[in-house]
Amino acid sequence: MKKLFFLFFIFFYSSIYAQIQVDSLRFKRAQKAPKTFDVKYLARFLKAGAISDEKTVETFYYWVHQNIEYDVELSKKDSISEIDISVLKTLENKKTICAGYANLFFELCQAVKIECVVVEGVAQIDDEKTAQLHA
Repeated sequence: MKKLFFLFFIFFYSSIYAQIQVDSLRFKRAQKAPKTFDVKYLARFLKAGAISDEKTVETFYYWVHQNIEYDVELSKKDSISEIDISVLKTLENKKTICAGYANLFFELCQAVKIECVVVEGVAQIDDEKTAQLHA
C-alpha cells in the first residue's frame, strides 16, 4: 500500500509540476532587465545567457508579461494610430493593445535576428455579430 501511495504521489506531483514549470533563470533575467526605451539594448540584455532562440523568446515573453499591461482605454478608441501602437509608445506607457504587443515582440525578435512575423486578422468576441481587428 505504501508503494502504491508513493507512486501516486510521484505521478501526481510530476504532472502538476510539468504544467506550471517556469525556467526560473530566464524569468529572473526578465525581472532584472534595465528600464530602457532602446528595444535593441533590451533584446540583447534579455538574450544574454539563453542557450537557444526558444529560451530567448521565452525570456521576451516573461519580460512582456511582467512589464506591459493591456490598455483598456486605448482599446475603446474609435481610431487608433500607428503611434498609439508603436514600440516606443508601448515602452513609455507600459501598456498597449494587441497590435502594440505584437509590434514590441516583433522588434525584440528582430533585434537579435530571430525570425518573427506579425499576424493580423479579425476576431469575433463573445458571440457578437461584429468582428474586431486583432494582431
